[in-house]
Amino acid sequence: MKVLLIRHGEPCYENVRSLNLVSYVAELTPLGVAQAEEVADDVRLQDADLIVSSPFTRALQTASIISRKTQIPLVVEPQFHEWLGDTSHIFTLDPKYGRAAYHEFYDNNFERNPDCIYNWESASHIAERAFRGMKEYYNMGYKKIIVVAHAMFIRTFGYDKQQIPHCNVYEYEFNENSHYDGFTPWRGE
Repeated sequence: MKVLLIRHGEPCYENVRSLNLVSYVAELTPLGVAQAEEVADDVRLQDADLIVSSPFTRALQTASIISRKTQIPLVVEPQFHEWLGDTSHIFTLDPKYGRAAYHEFYDNNFERNPDCIYNWESASHIAERAFRGMKEYYNMGYKKIIVVAHAMFIRTFGYDKQQIPHCNVYEYEFNENSHYDGFTPWRGE
């Protein structure tokens, strides 16, 4: 199954912070909307069977723009959400906790160990839900899908550049032998 992975358009976090909301609901900036409009015209998206979106607003807004322009059906896939810096959801609104969790995630090579203090999601857990979800679409017989998701999600499929630009297309061939090969390191995203 051909998978076209697209990172959401540029998000705006200022509004959600000022309203004391979680980053999950951050919408696109005007530039992010323009990025989504532009990627919708990419010829590689033609003849896709389905658009599968993360439930987070920035990805869902990007996917809906692509769906509107391409007329490709859109579904929301809860398993395709962004990395969770706090799996307990208790400290989700605490920016200090989020930064500390992110650094602990990076400093521990993206995997949890008994010395970890924060409740962040490991890279192998992101990959487990990503590959499980992809397998479901593969088993349903889809030949080509567009997945609009997030940087850490896309990294589980081998994206090996330091930055994952907003609304770029990364192609991945998924089959019954597809598996997680590890997380691509980066710093400062």
